[in-house]
Amino acid sequence: MKTATTDTVAAINAIHGTIRELSEIASAIAQAVYEQTAVTQDMLGNVQQAAIRTQEVTADISVVSKTAEDSGETSNHLLDAASNLSKESETLKGVVAEFLRGIQAA
Repeated sequence: MKTATTDTVAAINAIHGTIRELSEIASAIAQAVYEQTAVTQDMLGNVQQAAIRTQEVTADISVVSKTAEDSGETSNHLLDAASNLSKESETLKGVVAEFLRGIQAA
């Protein structure tokens, strides 16, 4: 009977040890899950910030594109004005030359 009691106590101690190990493993898993959750939340915050920055960059690109388009239109207007000025200059040159010929003839 004493041997049976000793064996039972040893078995109970072994079970207790196994339960303690399982508890430690469960605690380690819980801690790992907690840390992983924290990292995931941090990553989510970073992704949200990246999305916001992407929207800001897209808006900035739209402004730059519009400014470039406006600059192109302004350049075209300036080119047209310069071309008209050149034509008027040639016309004026002809008128002045004719005027000078008229003065010389007189």
